[in-house]
Amino acid sequence: MAARSQCSATKKLMVVSDRYLKRAGLDYWPYVQLTTHPDWSAFQQQQQQQGGRLIAFTTKGDLNYLDFEFQENNWLIYGRETSGLPDAVMASCDVWLRIPITQPGVRSLNLSVSVAIGLFEARRQVYFAPR
Repeated sequence: MAARSQCSATKKLMVVSDRYLKRAGLDYWPYVQLTTHPDWSAFQQQQQQQGGRLIAFTTKGDLNYLDFEFQENNWLIYGRETSGLPDAVMASCDVWLRIPITQPGVRSLNLSVSVAIGLFEARRQVYFAPR
Protein backbone atom coordinates (compact mmCIF):
# COMPACT_ATOMS: atom_id res chain seq x y z
CA MET A 1 0.00 0.00 0.00
CA ALA A 2 2.88 2.41 0.64
CA ALA A 3 3.88 2.24 -3.01
CA ARG A 4 0.28 2.86 -4.08
CA SER A 5 -0.03 5.79 -1.65
CA GLN A 6 3.24 7.18 -2.95
CA CYS A 7 2.17 6.90 -6.58
CA SER A 8 -1.15 8.60 -5.95
CA ALA A 9 0.65 11.60 -4.45
CA THR A 10 3.92 11.89 -6.35
CA LYS A 11 5.78 10.02 -9.05
CA LYS A 12 9.11 9.69 -7.22
CA LEU A 13 9.95 6.87 -4.84
CA MET A 14 13.43 6.26 -3.45
CA VAL A 15 14.24 2.85 -2.02
CA VAL A 16 17.34 1.56 -0.30
CA SER A 17 16.05 -2.02 -0.09
CA ASP A 18 12.79 -3.91 0.18
CA ARG A 19 12.30 -7.37 -1.20
CA TYR A 20 8.50 -7.06 -0.93
CA LEU A 21 8.29 -3.76 -2.78
CA LYS A 22 7.31 -5.14 -6.19
CA ARG A 23 4.38 -7.09 -4.76
CA ALA A 24 3.22 -4.10 -2.69
CA GLY A 25 3.02 -1.84 -5.73
CA LEU A 26 0.76 -4.17 -7.70
CA ASP A 27 0.15 -2.69 -11.16
CA TYR A 28 1.02 0.91 -10.20
CA TRP A 29 4.67 0.69 -11.23
CA PRO A 30 4.20 2.40 -14.64
CA TYR A 31 3.20 5.54 -12.70
CA VAL A 32 6.23 5.62 -10.40
CA GLN A 33 9.74 6.88 -11.09
CA LEU A 34 11.64 4.37 -8.95
CA THR A 35 15.24 4.85 -7.90
CA THR A 36 16.94 2.05 -5.99
CA HIS A 37 20.11 2.66 -3.97
CA PRO A 38 22.47 -0.15 -2.93
CA ASP A 39 22.92 1.37 0.54
CA TRP A 40 22.26 4.42 2.72
CA SER A 41 25.45 6.25 1.73
CA ALA A 42 24.53 6.01 -1.97
CA PHE A 43 21.14 7.52 -1.17
CA GLN A 44 22.80 10.28 0.88
CA GLN A 45 25.01 11.23 -2.06
CA GLN A 46 21.98 11.79 -4.26
CA GLN A 47 20.09 13.60 -1.50
CA GLN A 48 23.01 15.95 -0.88
CA GLN A 49 23.24 16.76 -4.60
CA GLN A 50 19.53 17.54 -4.77
CA GLY A 51 19.26 19.24 -1.38
CA GLY A 52 16.35 19.14 1.05
CA ARG A 53 15.83 18.03 4.62
CA LEU A 54 15.77 14.41 5.78
CA ILE A 55 12.63 13.92 7.86
CA ALA A 56 12.53 10.75 9.98
CA PHE A 57 9.18 9.30 11.01
CA THR A 58 9.84 7.40 14.21
CA THR A 59 8.27 6.48 17.52
CA LYS A 60 11.33 8.20 19.05
CA GLY A 61 10.37 11.53 17.44
CA ASP A 62 10.23 14.57 19.66
CA LEU A 63 7.87 16.56 17.43
CA ASN A 64 4.30 15.72 16.40
CA TYR A 65 4.08 15.57 12.59
CA LEU A 66 1.05 17.93 12.73
CA ASP A 67 3.22 20.62 14.35
CA PHE A 68 5.87 20.46 11.63
CA GLU A 69 6.04 22.72 8.58
CA PHE A 70 6.81 20.57 5.55
CA GLN A 71 8.61 21.91 2.48
CA GLU A 72 8.51 20.70 -1.10
CA ASN A 73 12.05 19.31 -1.10
CA ASN A 74 11.73 17.22 2.10
CA TRP A 75 12.76 13.58 2.02
CA LEU A 76 10.38 11.49 4.16
CA ILE A 77 12.24 8.56 5.74
CA TYR A 78 10.50 5.51 7.23
CA GLY A 79 11.97 2.40 8.82
CA ARG A 80 10.85 -1.16 9.27
CA GLU A 81 7.75 -1.86 11.33
CA THR A 82 9.67 -4.24 13.56
CA SER A 83 12.88 -2.30 14.21
CA GLY A 84 12.37 1.24 12.96
CA LEU A 85 15.21 3.25 11.47
CA PRO A 86 18.84 2.26 12.10
CA ASP A 87 20.80 4.58 14.41
CA ALA A 88 23.08 5.74 11.58
CA VAL A 89 20.07 6.80 9.52
CA MET A 90 18.46 8.54 12.50
CA ALA A 91 21.69 10.44 13.17
CA SER A 92 21.74 11.84 9.64
CA CYS A 93 18.13 13.08 9.71
CA ASP A 94 17.41 16.76 10.28
CA VAL A 95 14.15 16.22 12.17
CA TRP A 96 12.51 13.31 13.97
CA LEU A 97 8.71 13.32 13.73
CA ARG A 98 6.23 11.07 15.49
CA ILE A 99 2.69 10.11 14.68
CA PRO A 100 0.89 10.12 18.04
CA ILE A 101 -0.49 6.84 19.29
CA THR A 102 -2.82 7.32 22.24
CA GLN A 103 -3.48 3.68 23.11
CA PRO A 104 -1.03 2.36 25.75
CA GLY A 105 0.70 -0.81 24.66
CA VAL A 106 0.51 -0.05 20.93
CA ARG A 107 4.12 0.35 19.86
CA SER A 108 3.74 1.53 16.28
CA LEU A 109 1.49 1.77 13.24
CA ASN A 110 1.59 -0.36 10.11
CA LEU A 111 4.27 1.02 7.77
CA SER A 112 1.88 1.68 4.89
CA VAL A 113 -0.44 3.59 7.23
CA SER A 114 2.45 5.68 8.55
CA VAL A 115 3.62 6.47 5.01
CA ALA A 116 0.13 7.52 3.97
CA ILE A 117 -0.31 9.74 7.05
CA GLY A 118 3.05 11.49 6.65
CA LEU A 119 2.99 11.78 2.87
CA PHE A 120 -0.51 13.18 2.62
CA GLU A 121 0.02 15.69 5.44
CA ALA A 122 3.18 16.91 3.69
CA ARG A 123 1.30 17.17 0.38
CA ARG A 124 -1.63 18.92 2.02
CA GLN A 125 0.65 21.56 3.52
CA VAL A 126 2.83 22.09 0.46
CA TYR A 127 0.24 21.96 -2.33
CA PHE A 128 -3.22 22.46 -0.89
CA ALA A 129 -3.07 24.57 2.29
CA PRO A 130 -3.75 28.28 1.93
CA ARG A 131 -0.54 30.28 1.89
